[in-house]
Amino acid sequence: MRFTTLFVLLILLMSASVRADFYDGLRAYDSKDYRAAFDYWMASANTGDARSQLHLAQLYEKGLAVPQNYVQAHRWYNLAAGQGGDKARDARKQISRKMSSEQVAQAQKLAAAGLPTRKTASSSKPKTFQPKHTGNSGAKPKPTSQSPADQKALLAAAESGNLEALKSALVTGADINSADNDGWTALMFASVTGRTGLAKYLTQSGANLNVRVNDGATPLMGAALTGSTGVIKALIDAGENSGLTNNAGATALTMARAKGHADIVALLKKSNAPPKTLIAQAQSELARLGYEPSPVDGIAGRRTTQAIAAFQGKIGIRRDGRITESLLQQMKTAKPLPKARRNRDLKTFFTAAEKGDTTTVKRLIKDGINVNGTDKADWTALMFAAAQGRTEMLTLLLKSNAEINKQNQDGWTALMMAVLAVSPNQIDFFWRTNSA
Repeated sequence: MRFTTLFVLLILLMSASVRADFYDGLRAYDSKDYRAAFDYWMASANTGDARSQLHLAQLYEKGLAVPQNYVQAHRWYNLAAGQGGDKARDARKQISRKMSSEQVAQAQKLAAAGLPTRKTASSSKPKTFQPKHTGNSGAKPKPTSQSPADQKALLAAAESGNLEALKSALVTGADINSADNDGWTALMFASVTGRTGLAKYLTQSGANLNVRVNDGATPLMGAALTGSTGVIKALIDAGENSGLTNNAGATALTMARAKGHADIVALLKKSNAPPKTLIAQAQSELARLGYEPSPVDGIAGRRTTQAIAAFQGKIGIRRDGRITESLLQQMKTAKPLPKARRNRDLKTFFTAAEKGDTTTVKRLIKDGINVNGTDKADWTALMFAAAQGRTEMLTLLLKSNAEINKQNQDGWTALMMAVLAVSPNQIDFFWRTNSA
């Protein structure tokens, strides 16, 4: 076996533990989960990734996950083309033919403005959350009959974090949901500037949780963009809708990902997660059906998600690994796979992985095989493929969510077996060559 095979094996196995938004987006797109693909690509596109910008533009052009919008498509094609992307340049040329001169000018203006940025200390407002276009639902602040002084005092108090001044402004007649010319309310100022106590007081006093500024952003999005974890918790506890999108279709989760706020991403994911009781019921049903989820603990971990996806594949629906009430009902009426068949299929699966028979492995995965199923020694298909240096098979299994860190009874992982598949002399040659 040539050493290049080992190198490819190691790269495949080690890189699988780090999932970039771009590749997560590709997997979601291939599964026809266009909403998830949009979220992943929007996050990485906003960090300047040209590949994500290109794919995001295609979603806008085709109207997948978001309303069809040629202006936004042209904008993202333009940004990707600016980084030397030939495909993006050609796509921009093609879509320009479908647009009016006014639309092209608007798209060029958006692209020239670049990616979302934030103003400096002269103002707490970000310069923009996302470019503007129509097509969002949600509340927008309405002008009130309050005096300009009351409104100014309220918003100034919110921006500076002065709770006593804010209370005083409300007592003298300020509308808690009044907004400035940009649509910013007291709650939006408190959210963006990270004033957790102020945000809690406003939500408890009747502030509109889902109010939108002029570009469609909500207080939750503002807190996600600027990294205000305490405000995020307060808004979620108060019941703000984390599923809303701004005018460009981005969510609070998208913005948190784009800014690298891992703790906020975790909070937002948890707020969107199904109830533990629903997950636990699904785990019980999956175990009954023979799909080997994790223990019944109400936590949708990797094994449970994979088991759900396997069941979805078996009944012929999109494999997104998400549990819903309707899917649970389908589980309850489904018949378990015969134990003999499950054992026979796993044995066939292992043999095919070991021999590099991708046709058989693809068929079994499509039929709902547990890709992380084990034999009596806790060997998985990924281990059998790694031990034989089956690069193509490793690629297939890893794309199907095979667990890279799973150990057999001897404590060996697939990565260790990949190393054993090559002679020491070849390994030594690799290190000497690459250190020269």
